[in-house]
Amino acid sequence: MKFSFNWLQSFFDKKLPKPEKLAEILTMHCFEVEKVEKIGKDFVLDIDVLPNRTDCYSHLGIAREISSILGLKLKEEKWKIQEEKNLKAKDFASIKVFSGCQRYTARVILDVKVGESPQWIKERLEACGIKPINNVVDITNYVMLELGQPLHAFDLEKIEGKKVIVRFAKKGEK
Repeated sequence: MKFSFNWLQSFFDKKLPKPEKLAEILTMHCFEVEKVEKIGKDFVLDIDVLPNRTDCYSHLGIAREISSILGLKLKEEKWKIQEEKNLKAKDFASIKVFSGCQRYTARVILDVKVGESPQWIKERLEACGIKPINNVVDITNYVMLELGQPLHAFDLEKIEGKKVIVRFAKKGEK
């Protein structure tokens, strides 16, 4: 997997070792770094994350590993989400087959204008080998790369009944 050095650095107040040195440290402690490549103003570490270490399939996961190895404190992230009091997730998503999906998390975001992503997001995605598409697609990819959480965005106006229903496919559906 490709990891942006600058992105990893953003998790720390203190400077990380130079990319080549960091690659050496990671290789000695946990994961083989196959190569370090300069891309624009960034360096990309191609890290062979082991299948039993899915906690490290994200920049946050690798940053936690670096924190543990080097004894560096991670920055504390404080996110503030402004809730729309009249919107309830159950009104927009439901699970019909709990044996196939025990949990489904949904969030409705209103008044989104699809357009170009900010340059810094595009640069981070490109460093990881992902082509920027638009702000909606790019933010789902960004979250996956940063936190390891896959996401999907739906256009509420195009969903029949304006509700996501999680169920098994019916015969003949693709």
